[in-house]
Amino acid sequence: MSKHKPQPHIEDVEFEPEEETTLTDKIKLLRQQLLAAQTEAKEYLDGWQRARADYANLQKTIATEKTRLAKQAKQALLLDLINLADTFELARSDETALRGVPTAWQQGFEHIHKDLLAILDRHGLTVINPLGETFDHKQHASLNTTPTTNPTQDQQIVKVLKKGYALAGEVIRPAQVTVATLTN
Repeated sequence: MSKHKPQPHIEDVEFEPEEETTLTDKIKLLRQQLLAAQTEAKEYLDGWQRARADYANLQKTIATEKTRLAKQAKQALLLDLINLADTFELARSDETALRGVPTAWQQGFEHIHKDLLAILDRHGLTVINPLGETFDHKQHASLNTTPTTNPTQDQQIVKVLKKGYALAGEVIRPAQVTVATLTN
């Protein structure tokens, strides 16, 4: 028996140039793949961020459009109610027709008319009744003119044919008027 301890077998590993080239190529390839993956990830991130911004813009557009459509629907309904109020005004102005109607009916008629005006008021509608004011094409529609020799009455509204209405400060129906014009 020998007193030698067995030594582990150690081999010197020598890299051959071919293997060095192969590892260098592999590292180069891995770096290219990493760069390509990073570029692709950036493109996906950019695309996702654009899609997210587009979605946020779409939500804002939808909210704006929803508000616009609600306002438009409200205006359309109020214009129909305004026409009904005009019919009441026309009926009230015909005194000969009202004389033959029983008092209870006249009171009911007036009550309905007041309720209608209260509904219009509750919805933010304001009446444009410009008698005696200076004509303003933004609020009034001149259907007739009448001559005047008084310079202070030039462009004054002398008769309101139909009242105008504004909703939240925006004219939804201009007042239909007769305007005095100066003649020499």
